[in-house]
Amino acid sequence: MQLNGEPVLLMHGDSLCTRDEGYIRMRRYLRHPLTLFILRHLPLGTRHKLARKLRNESRAQTRMKANDIVDVTPDEVPRIMQQFGVRTLVHGHTHRPAIHKLQIGDQAARRIVLGDWDRQGWVLQVDEQGFNLSSFDFVPETLALLN
Repeated sequence: MQLNGEPVLLMHGDSLCTRDEGYIRMRRYLRHPLTLFILRHLPLGTRHKLARKLRNESRAQTRMKANDIVDVTPDEVPRIMQQFGVRTLVHGHTHRPAIHKLQIGDQAARRIVLGDWDRQGWVLQVDEQGFNLSSFDFVPETLALLN
């Protein structure tokens, strides 16, 4: 995608976490065509309950893992940015919102990490001034929808 005339790579970010072997195994299982077929045929309420259960288990597992395992693998960021020919990468998954300044070769680059949408929302605003990452509180009606 292009933002301010600059190519930007937008991705989920989980594929950047190559040291989190448990998550990689779970992702491979959940994205398997047979698993997706079965999930698509479950009632919506059952899928929501299952998603909530998996999310809670994932959070518990993440809390027990070292930070360097659940965060992006440092070598993976410049590799993927060079592969796609971008100097700006926007991703989520790690839920550690920040704008990281990088140097890839002789070029300045940035990695923008979006926060999770658990108790607040996150937005990346782009204008002629540049990139600005900010959060906002949910209104009570929105929180009710998330629970």
